Amino acid sequence: MTTQLDLNALASAYEQISIFSAKRLIARYVLRDDKPETITTATQVIQKLLSNYSQLRATFPTQPQDNLEKEITEKKFLVINGDVICLSDENKAPASAPQDFVDRFFSLSLLKQPVACTKNHYLELTYLPFWVERRGNVCPGGGDHKIVSTETDTPLNAQYSFEIDKELQWNINEFRKEKLARERQDQRIETLEKDDQEQAQRIHIQAQRIETLEKDKLEQAQRIHIQAQRIETLEKDKLEQAQRIETLEKDHSKLKEQVNGIFKDVDLHAVGIGLVVSTIAIGGRDAFKLLSRLAVDPSKAQIIRNMGEWIPAISLLAGIASATYRFYQGYRTGKIDNYVKGGCEIASGVAIFRIPVYGTAISLVIRLGEGMHDFYPAYNQWSNACKACETQTSTQTSPDIDIPISSIAIETTLQDACKTLGVKPTSSQEEVDRAFQ
Repeated sequence: MTTQLDLNALASAYEQISIFSAKRLIARYVLRDDKPETITTATQVIQKLLSNYSQLRATFPTQPQDNLEKEITEKKFLVINGDVICLSDENKAPASAPQDFVDRFFSLSLLKQPVACTKNHYLELTYLPFWVERRGNVCPGGGDHKIVSTETDTPLNAQYSFEIDKELQWNINEFRKEKLARERQDQRIETLEKDDQEQAQRIHIQAQRIETLEKDKLEQAQRIHIQAQRIETLEKDKLEQAQRIETLEKDHSKLKEQVNGIFKDVDLHAVGIGLVVSTIAIGGRDAFKLLSRLAVDPSKAQIIRNMGEWIPAISLLAGIASATYRFYQGYRTGKIDNYVKGGCEIASGVAIFRIPVYGTAISLVIRLGEGMHDFYPAYNQWSNACKACETQTSTQTSPDIDIPISSIAIETTLQDACKTLGVKPTSSQEEVDRAFQ
């Protein structure tokens, strides 16, 4: 009979807890939730199950439907125990409960109102009226023995006097209290253990954070130390650079003095006299010829032309005067080249005075030679000073300092030299050579 029960329909409203079918079918279920649609589904499933299997005895009101829905709402556990179907508000009795404390024939939970049959089987009073109504005064524990020994009326309208075992009820209540106390204690212990675990996790996380912070602090300290070392190195570099700049400025000052003194030894008076004499020798006659042509009076024009004839004599006198100055300088300085240059001055004047046409060219060559001889040492000294300046600035400049040291060198040396020669610092070598010549 029990094997023919199809309990799959219960899955639409209940979750199965356990099922056992050795001597008889014992199946336990729990309501999925307390939603109205779930309650309605459970009601319909139970009614259909009772309708399909008449051997099942319900220990709860099945009509009207509202009463059944109320029972299902209040008692979420459903138990099929043999040919009995029960609704209970408690789950299965604990394994530690004594056998007499358990409602073995109906709900399998702890008894609340224990009633002893004539064979001392303890039954739950809550389910007895429904059992007796459907099966009569027969104990569900098996056999034909009665639940109670006396009846007060006819069997159809029998009224039974069920007597609750007060002592057993008290013992069951004490067991239930102890069970509840143990459950609460276990819950508190479980809660404390969870709290301890959470606290341990929090402590572990905090320790990891502290360790991370310590590592960050150590790394920060290392970065600060490295930065301090870099700053110290930069300060040393700046100090060394400042010392190099100071030394360089001193060297620049010396170079400037050397450049400024380049033309100190050049005899500008002698050079000037030579330029004047050369100018007179080359353009004197042509100048007087031009003036004679411009003169309106022929007699004056003739006088001007006659004065132009004295240009060679004037050149000779100017050469003698320049030679005298050269001889004086040679006497004063003791340099032999001044005597040689004095002789060249006389030779230049004589060439102009005695040799027509070609004498002017000879005089110009002689005076150009003298000028080159006067300026060449100064030019050579200037060129060496510029090379030394460029070499020094290229080796002493540093990328750590924003001051363009090479520009300082140019401003303090090359610029002054170019100013003296009358050329620009950007002039080419050919332009500088022409300026010297």
